[in-house]
Formats: sequence, structure tokens, C-alpha cells
Amino acid sequence: METLKKSWLDFFQSERQEDNWWKRKKDLYREREADIVRVNGEGHVFEELRYSGQSISRYLMHLSFLVKQQDQFFREEQVVPFQLRRENGEVMEHRREERPLPDEENPVIESESLRDSAGERFSYDRRAAVQYAERW
Repeated sequence: METLKKSWLDFFQSERQEDNWWKRKKDLYREREADIVRVNGEGHVFEELRYSGQSISRYLMHLSFLVKQQDQFFREEQVVPFQLRRENGEVMEHRREERPLPDEENPVIESESLRDSAGERFSYDRRAAVQYAERW
């Protein structure tokens, strides 16, 4: 994983504009008259697959940006999923994973539909409850 660390250091230190998200972030801060003073990052591998000389690692990169805006400093944090594919130890592909957008919203289950689906209806009869309590 030392090669991965070096590639991240190169990424943040170079001025190449390969990745759109980093350029967009810097431009947005520039518009707000703010500067990124420091970037810290830590990767957490959550899946690693190995087969026939290839390995695919999926990890979450936790980035922390120290930003100066006028006389104030603030910290912004971001967690970004990445995938790294290596073949015989060489990095073949390193890309940001896009999260799929849900097609539709989660349906809300109403309590009435739950009662109807069970085939039972419950109604509270206060008078019957009081009579029962008085009996016992």
C-alpha cells in the first residue's frame, strides 16, 4: 500500500487536472475566497479480492481539509469510495466509485395497511376495559 500512499501524495501536490472532483473543490473554495491549507487522509480497505495475479481493493478514503477563509479556519471532512486494481503488483486502474442513485424512494408503510394486511382490525373499547379492570 506504499505505492498507493505515494500516488495520493503526487495527486495532491501536482497541478494536473485528471480528476474532476478535486479541481471542482479547489474552484469552489476559490470562489468563496478560501484556501485549502492542509489535507489529511486515511484509507480504510473494506473489500479485497485476489485471483490469478490480480487484486481488486475497494476502500473508503477519509479526507480532512483545513480551510482558511479570511481570518478563520475550519475543517471539512469527506469520505470518498475508491477502487484500486493491480496486476502482478502494478497499479492498472485507480478510480473513484460513483454511488448509484436510488431509482425510487423507499415506500412508507402506513399502520392502517399493516392492520388490513393481517386481516384483523383492533378497536379500543374504553368501557369494556374499565369493566374488566373493576372485575379484577
